[in-house]
Amino acid sequence: MVHEIMITALVTAILSSLTVYSADETSCPSRYVRAECQLQTNPSTVNPPSQITGIVTFSQRVTSSCRRLGSLNMNVRISGLQPNANRSYGLHVHQSADLTNGCESMGPHFNPLGALHGGPTDSFDMRHVGDFGNVHLNLFGQVNTLRTDYLANLVGNQSIIGRGLVLHAMTDDLGLGGVPASLTTGNAGARLACCVIQRTQSRKT
Repeated sequence: MVHEIMITALVTAILSSLTVYSADETSCPSRYVRAECQLQTNPSTVNPPSQITGIVTFSQRVTSSCRRLGSLNMNVRISGLQPNANRSYGLHVHQSADLTNGCESMGPHFNPLGALHGGPTDSFDMRHVGDFGNVHLNLFGQVNTLRTDYLANLVGNQSIIGRGLVLHAMTDDLGLGGVPASLTTGNAGARLACCVIQRTQSRKT
C-alpha cells in the first residue's frame, strides 16, 4: 500500500511539471516572454573567411497563477556561412555573456543541473540546459529554422536571458562521439559566432 502511494505521488509530480495546458487553465493570466540574440562573427577571429550575421528570437508562454511554462520557441536565421548542404553546426547557450576575449570568454555550456552533454531531445538528466544540438545549412549558406526546446526557459533558474549563444564550427555529436570532449562540448569545435541573449518586450495573451 505504501509503495503504491509513493508511485502515485511520483506520477503526480511528473504530470504537474509537464508543459500541457488543459481546458480549465484557459482563464489563467498569461503572457509571452520574449528575447533575442544578434549573432556576429567571433571578435577574436583573425581574418575570418566570411562575416557571419544572424538573429535568433525566443518566445515562451508563461501563465502566472497556474505556474505553467510553455515550451521555448526559437526562430534561427543565420547567413554568411560557406554554402554546403551537408553541413550542420552546433548551437549552444553558454554560461556567461562576457565578450572580453571574444566568444571564448563565454565559458562552458549553461548547465545548472550538472548533467553531461547530450542532445536537445535527451532527458533533463542527460543534457545541458544549453544543449540546442545542431542547426542545418541550406544551399545558400543560410540557416532558417523554427524549433522548440522543452528544458531551457526565459524565466526562473533555467533562464537563458543574459547568457551567451555560440555557433560552433563543427557538428555537435550530441554526446555520442566516444571521445572526452563529447561529454562536455559535443566535440563541436571552434566558436564561429556568438551573441548575448537579451530580453525584449513581452506580450499578453
